[in-house]
Amino acid sequence: KFKGDPNRPVEQVSWNDVQKFIKRLNELDPEHEYRLPTEAEWEEAARGGTDTEYFFGDKADDLKKFGWHNKNSGANTQPVASLRPNPYGLFDMSGNVWQWVSDWEWGDESLPRHSATDPQGPSNGSYRVFRGGAWNDDAVYLYSDRRYSTRPDVRSPNHGFRLVRQLRP
Repeated sequence: KFKGDPNRPVEQVSWNDVQKFIKRLNELDPEHEYRLPTEAEWEEAARGGTDTEYFFGDKADDLKKFGWHNKNSGANTQPVASLRPNPYGLFDMSGNVWQWVSDWEWGDESLPRHSATDPQGPSNGSYRVFRGGAWNDDAVYLYSDRRYSTRPDVRSPNHGFRLVRQLRP
């Protein structure tokens, strides 16, 4: 939807679209394996080792320094990495575009906290999860454990993705 700057995030991709992209990317790169993060991996990356509402603290007002939302985005996506990163050096974990994860919807509002290491979601379902918030959301909704879900075939101007890349065994 938002054209003109190649540094903007990819958007309007469904979970199914991302799976096709990942399959092709894995065919092209024999040294690495690409995949969507699990919901737990995504949240750990977003938190950057912190335990506050947002990785930078508990006040939504401070988000303008770290994430694009409806008050600072100009009603569209912005070039990636143009605001400050989180403690792990990752940009745009809050805002700009929602990011698909691999999990099916858990059916409750949040991941189990402190009860498991990398908890896995259900093995099937009707809805896939996306995390992080987008350019058109209120800042108060972009906290680290915020989640939504929808059918895996849905495309939206606020849906994008982030991949995990690991060495092949």
